[in-house]
Amino acid sequence: MVSQFKSCDYPVHFSFDLWTSPNHRAFFGLVGHWIDCYGYLRTALLGMERFQGPHTGLNQAEMIWQILERYHSMYRVGYFTTDNAFNNDTALQELGHIFDAHSIPLDPIKARVRCFGHVINLVVKAFLWGSDHHVLEASAATLEASGTSNLKILNLWHKRGALGKLHNIFVWILRSPGRRDRFQDRVQHLLPHITAWTPLVGNVTRWHGDVDAIEWAFEIKEGLDNFVFTAVREEQQ
Repeated sequence: MVSQFKSCDYPVHFSFDLWTSPNHRAFFGLVGHWIDCYGYLRTALLGMERFQGPHTGLNQAEMIWQILERYHSMYRVGYFTTDNAFNNDTALQELGHIFDAHSIPLDPIKARVRCFGHVINLVVKAFLWGSDHHVLEASAATLEASGTSNLKILNLWHKRGALGKLHNIFVWILRSPGRRDRFQDRVQHLLPHITAWTPLVGNVTRWHGDVDAIEWAFEIKEGLDNFVFTAVREEQQ
């Protein structure tokens, strides 16, 4: 990889993000994008590092610098594409200070490119959940992390209209093994062509989660309506 960078006269552009694994370990990923000496676009994962400490811009900047040093690419840095999180702004500012300390020019404002996919995601979430969707994200995450009663979490989603109610229906089905089995039997009986029957619970913090849940709900609408109507009557008796 280092030899590829050295043999090319074009700048290297980067994208980066933080990710938390299911076992609650944080990782930082840095991807390089460049044109090689033959004119072909190249993309490579330059670093997938275990991230220690708070997710501050300074910590991210120091990790970016370590990876850049590893590939000797700090002198040919182009642009950085990231999502719109505030700490990414800070990361570029702090990275600018590190570059200044090494007498390498880097304008953190000009070098910052905002991910268009994330912008579209924010627009869609505003349509689905309202302009204060960030409040829902924070509230849901806080309640789930604190082990709050399920009723409070369900009430939080219930206030968000039809999509919130769909979320609660799927959570209600998944919460009981017996209910899941009865739901599977009902869907398979009414819609034998359906192979995936497990409810897809949308999530405001995950891209495409709500879209997948809505599409799946429409696909199994007949079975879902039938099951909910019957199950509610049975559990009220």
